[in-house]
Amino acid sequence: MQRTRGVVVIVFVAALAVVSGCTPGAPSGPIDPGPVSRKSVVVVGDSITWGASPQLTAAFNARNLVSSINSTPGTEVYQRRDEIRNVAALRPNVVVMSMGSNDMGSVENPFRSPQDQLNWYNWSLANMRGALDDLAAVPCVIWLTINDWTAFDVGNPVTGQYDLITWAPHYNNALRSEDAARANLRVLDFNAAVRAQGLFWMADNMDNIVLHFDTPTGNQWLANFIAANVSSICGV
Repeated sequence: MQRTRGVVVIVFVAALAVVSGCTPGAPSGPIDPGPVSRKSVVVVGDSITWGASPQLTAAFNARNLVSSINSTPGTEVYQRRDEIRNVAALRPNVVVMSMGSNDMGSVENPFRSPQDQLNWYNWSLANMRGALDDLAAVPCVIWLTINDWTAFDVGNPVTGQYDLITWAPHYNNALRSEDAARANLRVLDFNAAVRAQGLFWMADNMDNIVLHFDTPTGNQWLANFIAANVSSICGV
């Protein structure tokens, strides 16, 4: 889906040294990244991380981490599966996944029957779990929760609608269930961390659909949030 103000959900896949618990909802307990002189981080993301690519690279470099930021606006997890497998084959220390918003945003669509919406949701969950299976050999995987407040074009019979309010909480809960079952996975609560900044900060630093950061302050906050948690959680 095209956005008027740019960053659609991005998949970061850089040889990263994953997240930490220095923000609301951050998981506890670091993951051993293994013996490497200079750790690598890959970010696989959509438009949300796309706008912060330069800041992310700088934030990782400041922590002596080699990084690769792979963000493609408007993409869903199923469209990135081959890329995710290729990233895993490179054996980075850390992979940061910032994906799922476009998957869930398109579920509540007037073009789909209620049963079709449920089928799309379950198929999206299957792709999320498949991506995690693809990343099973990566020492530390961090997956950011998605926001649960964005909705626009509701009921639009031409474009369909983008609605995270209905389905994002279910997706985030599914991620947490995977966290509990997978030793190399930590779910980082991006949703709670943004909310904690407050409505005025969000209004000042996010676009008119309240989905993407559109100021240097907002993108720097996102980069610092991810990089600090990668160091803390993944021990890199």
